[in-house]
Amino acid sequence: MPNKITNALKQKTLYHKRILLRKISPDFFGPDILRIYPVGYLCNHSCPMCWRSNNVSSQEKRKLIRLEKKSLTIDEYQKVFATLPPATNTVDIVGGGEPLIYPQIKELTNLIKKRNLYGTLITNGVLLKSDLINHLLSINWDHIRISIHASNPDIYKLINGVNHFQTVLSNIRSFMNLLQKRQNQSKNKTRIGVLSVIQKQNYQDVYDFALLAQKLRCDYVEFDPLCPYGDSMKLDSRELEQTLIQLKSIRKNIHIPNNVTEVIHLYHSQPHISLENIDASIYYRLRKCVIPTDSMTLDSLGETHPCCHLDNSEPENIACGDFRKVGSLWNIWREKKYIHIRKNLRKGIFYRTCLSRCTYDLSMK
Repeated sequence: MPNKITNALKQKTLYHKRILLRKISPDFFGPDILRIYPVGYLCNHSCPMCWRSNNVSSQEKRKLIRLEKKSLTIDEYQKVFATLPPATNTVDIVGGGEPLIYPQIKELTNLIKKRNLYGTLITNGVLLKSDLINHLLSINWDHIRISIHASNPDIYKLINGVNHFQTVLSNIRSFMNLLQKRQNQSKNKTRIGVLSVIQKQNYQDVYDFALLAQKLRCDYVEFDPLCPYGDSMKLDSRELEQTLIQLKSIRKNIHIPNNVTEVIHLYHSQPHISLENIDASIYYRLRKCVIPTDSMTLDSLGETHPCCHLDNSEPENIACGDFRKVGSLWNIWREKKYIHIRKNLRKGIFYRTCLSRCTYDLSMK
């Protein structure tokens, strides 16, 4: 018991210290979040809305698979976390491929928690089996988001390209049961939620998806508008109207936490998502971006980028520094080039990629 109390106090102290350092100077002491995007490019799904299906040619896909052999090793990740900016509190293990395919995912999550960092994981949930669930619970992993996108097997197969719906639901139920047993022994609770990216194949399923999340006893349900890979994938006015009706019904009738209000706002205000003919040039002229100040993106080859849009898959290739060459994320963060990028975006000086692709709800200047 004394060890648990000591660890809890240490974690709380570190958390407040990191907040204080960010308030003093984020450009020096670092961001809140490190996003590992991706851990690797391999995936066991074939989602039509994914950048792998829409942005990448067959030749480029083969190249990405070959690059898998050059991914950061566990020893390199150990050095990554040892050289984090001192204000960084959270590590997100994101998609790009399926993170649980990474062969040393247990070791990677261990390294994160040993540094008293808040750990989040985004996965499609297929490989979230009992052994891995027990591991994540044993290290007090903080947050898991499972991308399902559907409330039934038929829609699931359309969007994910595979028949893993029942497997994923079974894994979530196993997780909730093991979590409940463990909670009797520990006050720490791993939060688990589900995600649906709203698109033509599932816009009629939005309310039922929220109901499913509630039945599964998830901590929250989250929706993302589809990134605009082309007009053929965007919701038309009738589809968007039906989507908004369902989102508003969720707000009234679903009792687990959700981001419905934010999504409704995006559909009305974001020029790449809305059908209200919002002038993109005016939208961006009035806004700034603090995302690259709040977070840092590290890919599996050790390259750092301002965000998931401004990465090495884009024509502009906004690379901020190579960890393998520099050897320290904090040194990369403090480089003049990277500071200049962040300051420009905070002033509302955007890249072409931002203007054409970004779907974030940006702050007003």
